[in-house]
Amino acid sequence: MVVILNHVKNEAHEAIEDYMHGMAERFALIATSALTYTLMAMGLFALVKIAL
Repeated sequence: MVVILNHVKNEAHEAIEDYMHGMAERFALIATSALTYTLMAMGLFALVKIAL
């Protein structure tokens, strides 16, 4: 799950860097990273909760 989300983040960053510029690009990169890291944390939390 973490590997898949990391791959999604990297691919999204590539697309954003290709098609956006300026402050919009910077905001989109930060938002994409925040979203994917949040999803990673939620997924890991769910797995730990299931395991316990």
